[in-house]
Formats: sequence, C-alpha cells, structure tokens
Amino acid sequence: MRKLFLSLLLMLALIGCAVPSGKATEVSVKKVEGNPEAFRDKLVRVRGYGVMMATVPLCPGYVGLDQRAVFVDAEGSKITAQVPKNWPENIRIYEPEKVRTFEGYIRIFSGEVGCPGSTRKEVIPYFEITGVVP
Repeated sequence: MRKLFLSLLLMLALIGCAVPSGKATEVSVKKVEGNPEAFRDKLVRVRGYGVMMATVPLCPGYVGLDQRAVFVDAEGSKITAQVPKNWPENIRIYEPEKVRTFEGYIRIFSGEVGCPGSTRKEVIPYFEITGVVP
C-alpha cells in the first residue's frame, strides 16, 4: 500500500511539472527590453506583425549566409526571435498588414557574439515563438 501511495505521489508530481504554470502575460517588446529578467522563461503573448527573416553574410573567411529572425510587434519595435522548425505552412510568419497575437517564451542569451578576433560578450533577450493565438 505504501509503494502504491508513493508511486501515485510521484506520478502527480511529474504531471504537475508537465502542465503549464499559468496564463500567458500580454507584453510589448519595449516592456521586455526594459526589464528582460522580469520575463525570463515566462510564457507571454505579444501582439504584432510577425517575424521578418534577414540573410546576412558570414564572417570574413567563412563561406555561406546566416539567417536571422526578428519579431516586429504592433508598435513597430523589434526583438530577436526564434521560430519553431515545424511552423505550419498554412500560417504566414509575417503579415505587414495584419496584427496578430503570438505566444511563446522570453529567453535570454548570454555569451560571446561576433566574428573571430572581434567578439564581445552580450546579453540578448529573445522571443521563442510557439504559435499564433487563434
């Protein structure tokens, strides 16, 4: 009986970890940029036009191009973004004429950025998009 109780308790604890911890908070890019730590790893909703993709050359001495994603919110502010690889083909990622609500997590990258020989340490908040709210 004790083993059954402990198993049940463990199962409930694991289920609790898998359930989202609450409702998403609606924020703007300016609010996130003003205090990124307040939103670190929090589920948020941001109204905006979506993600613009930019292709830039790699550092000198390297061959190829680097793709970068930037989310544009309803106010026109921008934040680095990460889009899921399995983004549905029937949902446009960027619609300049239509404001939608995007949901995801605010993450913070901390580390070296730049080309070899001219790197610098930076802290960059970014929007890890999980989807568009219907």
